[in-house]
Parts: sequence; structure tokens; C-alpha cells
Amino acid sequence: MKRTESVGRLSAQIHRLSRIYINKRMDAYDIGSGQFHFLLRLYRQDGLCLKDLVSDLHLDKGTATRAVHKLEANGFVVSRENAHDRRSRNVYLTGKARKLKPEIESIFSDWNKILLRGFRPEEKTAFYEYLKRTIENGAEK
Repeated sequence: MKRTESVGRLSAQIHRLSRIYINKRMDAYDIGSGQFHFLLRLYRQDGLCLKDLVSDLHLDKGTATRAVHKLEANGFVVSRENAHDRRSRNVYLTGKARKLKPEIESIFSDWNKILLRGFRPEEKTAFYEYLKRTIENGAEK
């Protein structure tokens, strides 16, 4: 590894390229890369509370709140008071968001294929494991 290379710089470059790709593909739906991952997460488990979204996506509460408000303003999600904890709100997909699920999942899949083009299956598996470990290490701080 060259002395000028760093995990942070390389991951930032991937992040910027991802934002450009996702923003270009999602522009027609008025969904930015900042909201895209919330929808992907809610497709896996609808009705999560904001605290769980913050934790799962490794974001701060303010960023998550702004993203959810934008999704809500554009009719993709609704937030409701949690029945067991009145201080908490759960976020639910609307029919509008569910209708877009195939397109959003396709965009995510296409971008992964672009990034991993030329990787052998075992390299893909190892790459994902390395990324997960770096995220876990970073989350420990």
C-alpha cells in the first residue's frame, strides 16, 4: 500500500461515486442518496423506530430525522407514535414507496455489480467481510 493511501480516503471516494450514481438514477423520483438507504432498510423491516434506523445505518439522529422528514414530505413514508413508548416514533413505508421497491432494489443491485465487476466470487465474499470488519472497528471508536 502506498503511504498516501488511506481507508478513509478510498471509502470517501466510493461514497462520492455512489452518491453521484444513486442521485442520477433516483432524480426522477425526488429521492436523494441521503434517503435511498432508509428505503432499502425499511424494505427489509418496515415500521422501525428512528433509533433503530440511526443505529442500523450508522448515522446521527439529526441526519436521520432530516432524511425521514424529506421522505415523509414526498409521500414515501409516514411516522407514527410508538404504541409502547410515546417518546418514540416508528417509520412505515407508504404504497408509493412499496411500488418503487423493484426499481430501488435494481439500482442498488446494478451499482454493486458495477463496483464488483471483475471480482471472483471468493474475492467478493472476502471484500464484504473486510468492509464489515472495518465498519465494526470504526463503530467501536
